[in-house]
Amino acid sequence: MKKLIFLLIFFCVIVGFSFYVEMDTQKFIDGLSAPQPVAETVSERPPIPSASEPKPTVVLDASETDTVEREEVVDVVTEKPKANFDWTVEDDASIHKPKQTDPFMDFITEYQAKEQGTWIGDPDEMDPEALHKATYNQLLENFGDIPAVHTVMDYEWKWNNNIEISLDGEIEWLGALMEIFPSESSRKTLAYYK
Repeated sequence: MKKLIFLLIFFCVIVGFSFYVEMDTQKFIDGLSAPQPVAETVSERPPIPSASEPKPTVVLDASETDTVEREEVVDVVTEKPKANFDWTVEDDASIHKPKQTDPFMDFITEYQAKEQGTWIGDPDEMDPEALHKATYNQLLENFGDIPAVHTVMDYEWKWNNNIEISLDGEIEWLGALMEIFPSESSRKTLAYYK
């Protein structure tokens, strides 16, 4: 008799749970909103502006340029550029756009740099001699075979190998550095050393 009562209670609980799940599912389905209609991405042509109105600027989104025909206008902006525009602050649209790179061009550029001896990967993991040679080759490529490049790299080699450098060597290095990479701090330091 105890087994029969236990089975009856068990089946009642199962039936009640399934009834609850069915009602909750129906309530959820009824709560869903109907699908929203898709808005058209291409607006009607704007009226032709008169001579006194500023000419509108056409702005095409990069993702829409593939699907929009040339004759259709996507969006018209008649705002004038701001006079106090700050180019150092990125707008939200440019932050979220992924930067496109060409992996094949990156590979070709890296291969050519390795062939020329100007490739610098991770400077912390490179051999110091190979890093010095690659930096030397880069400076020669960028500025040409001028005495200032040789003076700067000779100083860097002495500095990295803990070789004593005289005051005349410091002055010569700062003069060469000013010729290649002019800066106010180098100019002041050079004036102080002289």
